[in-house]
Amino acid sequence: MNEDIQDRIVQQEHVGNYFISTVRLPYDMIETLGYSYETMIKLDDEWIDSYGYNHQVRCDTIEEANAQHNNAKQWVITEFNSQNHGVLHERSSS
Repeated sequence: MNEDIQDRIVQQEHVGNYFISTVRLPYDMIETLGYSYETMIKLDDEWIDSYGYNHQVRCDTIEEANAQHNNAKQWVITEFNSQNHGVLHERSSS
């Protein structure tokens, strides 16, 4: 099955230098471990797990996917504010 990534996006957005992406995993992907959705975070174009954090979260339902995306966003806002002692301004994704 060959499907376009755009068809699998649940939510994607930029928050400061972070990019949060929640997608439906491809049906033919072996490494899904039975999960249907995944949320990951990039910082300056590198996935967060490169920095020693584990922000690759998977779940089964669209409701859980939306919740884990919102949790990731809250983590980003908290992390940014604790590191920079400033107020994080969001920008809409295009």
